[in-house]
Amino acid sequence: MTETSPPAENDRESVRLRRPEKRDAQSLWRLVCADETLDTNSCYLYLLQATEFADSCVVAELNDEIVGFATGFRPPTRPQSLFVWQVLVAPSARGMGLAKQMLLYLVEQGEAVQFIEATITPSNAPSRGLFASLASRLGAAIEYSRCFEPADFGASDHEAEELVRVGPI
Repeated sequence: MTETSPPAENDRESVRLRRPEKRDAQSLWRLVCADETLDTNSCYLYLLQATEFADSCVVAELNDEIVGFATGFRPPTRPQSLFVWQVLVAPSARGMGLAKQMLLYLVEQGEAVQFIEATITPSNAPSRGLFASLASRLGAAIEYSRCFEPADFGASDHEAEELVRVGPI
């Protein structure tokens, strides 16, 4: 494992957040494939995220390289909510607060977003910390409720997932 030094302050200032585009899908997929924590999906999924769901997704660029992203969608049954599906920051850009910056960007860009939702396993302390920090920053409540049980995932030996809900914003 290669150690990376903390990002310089000027790096934080040069990060650009924007909506994803079709050409970004392969970069998003490669970031997920290189990460050991997120479920790996097909490149096709990231093509859909970057085109059909681009309004509820964001990429972070540093020196013209994608170093992070957050993907999500607006559930048809809860249009006031933004459901965050995946958040990832490349090792080279960690420690800059990018995950929270990307979620705040989505809140600011989304019309009438009153709640941010995601599912998180009980053991995923970094994601729990991210959403707690987001709730604090927004001055909003945070709630956890049961969502998916291990049996829902079949024989995949997947941990339960709880629904986290931040809001109202």
